Amino acid sequence: KNLERKVQIAIKEIQDKDKAMIHQSRLAIMGSMLSMIAHQWRQPLSKVSAILMELETATKFGKSNDAMLIETIEESNKHLSYMSYTIDDFKNFFQPDKQKVEFHVQDACNEAISLIDAALKSQGITCIKTYHNHPNILGYEREFAQVILNILSNAKDALKHNNIKNPSILLNIHMHNDTIVITIEDNALGIATEHIDRIFEPYFTTKETLKGTGLGLYISKMIIEQNMGGKLYAENINQGARFTITLEKVSE
Repeated sequence: KNLERKVQIAIKEIQDKDKAMIHQSRLAIMGSMLSMIAHQWRQPLSKVSAILMELETATKFGKSNDAMLIETIEESNKHLSYMSYTIDDFKNFFQPDKQKVEFHVQDACNEAISLIDAALKSQGITCIKTYHNHPNILGYEREFAQVILNILSNAKDALKHNNIKNPSILLNIHMHNDTIVITIEDNALGIATEHIDRIFEPYFTTKETLKGTGLGLYISKMIIEQNMGGKLYAENINQGARFTITLEKVSE
């Protein structure tokens, strides 16, 4: 009975620790999400500002009229609607999946890319997608997309930190027999040899204290390997790092 009680206590401590780590990871994701929203909003905000300045100038010189006013309102509303849709995209993206569904791998990858695309462009990073196949998988679509987003975000940070000229990220999807292989490569000089075996450990981070929790890759590995029955691993290549995800496709 004493042993059973100790086992139950140990299990509860592990569960509490996992909950705490997931909570920390979600807080980090929220911070990252706000940064990406800021990038997505910067361009439409600039356009709305320019439109209003044009209207103000025209009004000062007596050149504004009803037609110009209506056109300005319509153009501004178009950009404001885009900003509203951006919020909805992010809100829906980070809602957890409750059950496994069948989904297209490339659709989830495209969704992740759409959220970080503005941030990549602001840093001059080229993102190249190569989809040799369009396989289906049974799993948690939003969680899978969050894994892709996290790896892309890490690559973006590494490219910026290392001040890489002509920075690029390559995302590839192909089939190997009945296995789906998703690779994400960058040219950010790779992961330090002393760190590469530890990057999936909880709380391990090579970023500055205020910029990383060390939970992103740990949670990503849990999602792929525990929740979806696949594999996630990293390796260094010629000019950077490659993250590989393998999953079993849905049987036809």
